Amino acid sequence: MIDHNVKQQLKQAYDAQSKNRNESDLQDWKMYERSSFLHRLLNLQKHNLLEIGAGPGKDSLFFKEAGLNVQATDLSSKMVQLCREKGINAETMSFDQLTFEDQTFDAMGAQLFATRA
Repeated sequence: MIDHNVKQQLKQAYDAQSKNRNESDLQDWKMYERSSFLHRLLNLQKHNLLEIGAGPGKDSLFFKEAGLNVQATDLSSKMVQLCREKGINAETMSFDQLTFEDQTFDAMGAQLFATRA
């Protein structure tokens, strides 16, 4: 588990960035990456996606509009609210304290690429 103080600092930072992240343009490389991931999911007949660290929900919305059942999670309640405003099922929770039943999802994505090196 992540230290409580570290989680609080991360939550505050993500909350503070929520508006900018929601309004920022999607980078070309990310559009390619998520399209590639979608193609792999569909080829493997995966339909229930858990996105951990969904941020403002841009990727979750992409996958939802492609026909997947998407559940988004984020540590930031402000990010979760932005997801919900887009019609995405979203919950405020940390990746180390997920509360879903086993085998609820057949695929998982994580917001690992805030910026590309």
